[in-house]
Amino acid sequence: MRFLTLVFGVFVLFIAGCSGLGGQPQPKDCGYAYQECLEPAEQTCTPAYGKLDNGEIIMSERILGFEGDDCKMEMQFESPAEIKGLTASCKFPKSTLTAVTDPDDITDLCTYCSGTIIDQFKALKMC
Repeated sequence: MRFLTLVFGVFVLFIAGCSGLGGQPQPKDCGYAYQECLEPAEQTCTPAYGKLDNGEIIMSERILGFEGDDCKMEMQFESPAEIKGLTASCKFPKSTLTAVTDPDDITDLCTYCSGTIIDQFKALKMC
């Protein structure tokens, strides 16, 4: 009986680890709630994902959490057609997460990110 209890306990711990009940939290689905959900997650590097739609650009974003002292994030652009499918992988230092920046300023993206959208920015001499 004791052996079965031990096996059951190990099984429960395994399932909890696979489902995110232990260790890393499951990412929060923010949907299109950028200001209410995704932006606060960016500032704390809380695992989350969602979309930003500003009327001109639709972008999917995934906050993966901390890797050392850097917050790891991934982005993929869904529209407009000229940038659809372009991506960026970023590692923002913890010190930059709560800094208020101009949304039109791409300096941080050029500094802390790599990927096809950054290559596009460089080709256009925006970085």
